[in-house]
Amino acid sequence: MHEDAKKFFEKAIELNPQLGEAYMYLGAISQQKGMIEESKELLLKAIQLDDKCYSAHMYIANYYLATNQVKKAIKSCEKALKIGPINHWAYHVLGMCYYRQQDLEKAKTYYYKAIELNSKVKEPFLNLGNIYLEQNMKKEAIECYENALKLNTKKEDLYYIYTQLGQANYFINEKEAIKYLKLAIQIKPDIKSFYLLAMSYISLDKIEEAKECYLKVLEGDPHSLDKYEYLFSMPLSNQQWQRVKKGLEKSLKQNDDNPFIYYFLSQACAYLSLIDEAILYGEMYLEYYPFNFFTPDEALYKKASIYHFLITFGNRDSTEKDNLIQEAKECFQKYSLLMLSHFNVSLGFVNILQGNVKESIKIFQEYMKTYPHYQHVNFLTGISYYLEGITDKAQYHFENCLNTNPKHKDAIYNLGIVYDKLKNQDMARHFYKKAFEINPSFKEVQQKINLNYDPNNKPQITEELKNICIKAIEGENIFIQSFSVELFQVAIIYALLDMKKEALKFCDYAIINNLLFADAYCLKATILTELGQNQEAKEFFEKAKKLRNF
Repeated sequence: MHEDAKKFFEKAIELNPQLGEAYMYLGAISQQKGMIEESKELLLKAIQLDDKCYSAHMYIANYYLATNQVKKAIKSCEKALKIGPINHWAYHVLGMCYYRQQDLEKAKTYYYKAIELNSKVKEPFLNLGNIYLEQNMKKEAIECYENALKLNTKKEDLYYIYTQLGQANYFINEKEAIKYLKLAIQIKPDIKSFYLLAMSYISLDKIEEAKECYLKVLEGDPHSLDKYEYLFSMPLSNQQWQRVKKGLEKSLKQNDDNPFIYYFLSQACAYLSLIDEAILYGEMYLEYYPFNFFTPDEALYKKASIYHFLITFGNRDSTEKDNLIQEAKECFQKYSLLMLSHFNVSLGFVNILQGNVKESIKIFQEYMKTYPHYQHVNFLTGISYYLEGITDKAQYHFENCLNTNPKHKDAIYNLGIVYDKLKNQDMARHFYKKAFEINPSFKEVQQKINLNYDPNNKPQITEELKNICIKAIEGENIFIQSFSVELFQVAIIYALLDMKKEALKFCDYAIINNLLFADAYCLKATILTELGQNQEAKEFFEKAKKLRNF
């Protein structure tokens, strides 16, 4: 169609080279075909031949606006208005010019004038809506988009209007936002709409729907790494974590020099209990430190996060562990100078690991001036006081922990340890029993076998029972979400399955998360004895006996 029209006007010029209107139409055809630069000379020629040609001035205004020559575009519109003062086109383009110059009030005035002259054109309504949205005047923006919607039936335009209506309704009427975003997704399921939809669902506390939308965003664009922060703050199922990991691995294949990918892969693997992979990615992440595209504070935060993870779950020999703890301590100290955060708690924790218990108490007490009911700080403070030999204060902080979270199994267990120290065996047994109440994750396992490990009286493990055990361990993300009590129960299951390496690993996880966990020391000592490592086993037996009267 364009080619036929082009040939027609070229023929017209052949017959009459002074026909300015023909040059104008050729310039217009070039612009419609996206050949903006080619239109310039044709339109200037049209104006040279006929300075009263309104459309030539408007098309050259389009050219100037497209090439960011805004002042020239304004002059061309003004010339056009002198020729035809009641045409909406010039006012609409003037609105676009002043918007480009960020004179929003003037832009709105011209858009309204364009609408006044012709209310059947959608573009001024859309552009006006966009300005109101930018100014956070959402009700006015919604009115403009709804007016545009009444004028439109084209799918590609409807998609844009629905998306804008979804964005404008966000925080005003989330149900309306969701309605329009779903309509947009039906036309084109793209990243922006799914992201806005996720945010709307979160506002309505519809977390499951929000998670699915975030996963769609990440599967559609695995490089949207900033969105992973939102997703990682939500409880996800194993299947959902697998989808996250798959998206990150896809991103890694396409861009392996972004340390952010390693950071999130480390976290995703941790949630999937893929500890070795999590540690590997965490260490790869640290190799990139410092990062040019993070602020120093952001980079330090990410580095501290990985250090905390590696201390808690990285299996190393004692020398490597000591070096790692010292490196982590220095990192936490730097971050604690920037602001009060959970890394102050991490700093207290590494002081416990280094035997600086008085220093850890001092750090925790300072933190609790701001957050007196933070359960984990109360828990660690209780451990610190116990190690310092101040039993009454240890008891006080474990009880404080339970006031915040009555189901904190490790605090319950540690009260057993406290009563053991106080020679009150009845109360000690009460708290131990309560701590080891059946975990729903292991209910089926506990119906089949007794979760106690006696190397001289091991149950017969059938293939069916082994599958039940493995399913229980893997099905609940037990690694990252659990207390030491549950990590210890995982260690027992592995020991019963004769998977000693895994059992020892989970004993270590239980111990590092609760340094008073006598049962984990005892189980580790028992397994080491079976492996012939008697000297090391003796050390762990001694630690267990100091804590609990077996």
